Amino acid sequence: MSRSAGYPFIQATREGLLLSLYIQPSARKDELCGIRAGSLKIRLNAPPVDGKANKRLVEYLARVFGIRRSSVEIVGGHASRRKQVRLKGIEEERVETIVSTLLGRSLQVLINSHRRP
Repeated sequence: MSRSAGYPFIQATREGLLLSLYIQPSARKDELCGIRAGSLKIRLNAPPVDGKANKRLVEYLARVFGIRRSSVEIVGGHASRRKQVRLKGIEEERVETIVSTLLGRSLQVLINSHRRP
């Protein structure tokens, strides 16, 4: 396993890319909104009950990254705001590009602004 150079929320594994996420359920809309404590922060328009937010997360990530829902798997944190999600069938550079585009800023600038001295 190797962590992405400069992108603390992406880890390459043999099974795919592992993303560290911080989820804010019950938001007004679904959106990728920044970085929080080394995790990619995502707001979801779904309540955290009966697996609704988890289902919405899988659908959202599949749509954003242009992969099938079956290629998105929550592997940790099913009942937590902090989640580990595996993506299959997408290159690390593509994930970085999409995230940077959606955030509208340089990903490296965001990461540097959230690092503790």
